[in-house]
Amino acid sequence: GAGACCYFLNQKKLENAKKDPLLWCIVQSVVFLALGFVVGTVVPAMLPDSIVLPEGVTPALLSAISALASLFVGCTWFK
Repeated sequence: GAGACCYFLNQKKLENAKKDPLLWCIVQSVVFLALGFVVGTVVPAMLPDSIVLPEGVTPALLSAISALASLFVGCTWFK
């Protein structure tokens, strides 16, 4: 996922980056991934106890899904 995000961001930013477009895209990908991980870690902890999640859904799964979703959104719609 992160490799594809770097590739697509590199294609979009190739003409705008001044120094090293691949390095710039890797930094952006890591930022999107970290932001999604933090959101995915904090939000489930703040959910009230009245919300019952299915048995297979763990906080680790929620943080991984949110991290990959933010990576996808970042590489698809970030301009």
